[in-house]
Amino acid sequence: MSENRKELDAVWYKIYQDLKDVKERYSLGKLDEIFLDRYWEPYLNCQRLRIWLRRQRKEYHNFVAGKASSLTAGKIKILEEEGINWNFLH
Repeated sequence: MSENRKELDAVWYKIYQDLKDVKERYSLGKLDEIFLDRYWEPYLNCQRLRIWLRRQRKEYHNFVAGKASSLTAGKIKILEEEGINWNFLH
């Protein structure tokens, strides 16, 4: 694995952990709940995480279509265990 790939994976896991922390801090049932109420204080502070989740959905759809994707089967499993909805519209 290249150094660049290791760095990108480290960033991915850091952002994933940040998202998990928000989910736990606000007792969210699923990751997608950070999109639901635009007037909820955590929503305002989660812009980076919402953008990241949108990117993961795009990468997932690339992955299942057999296109180049930064997601791996392992990362997909991790996100699914956290309750991601791959078709969530926001």
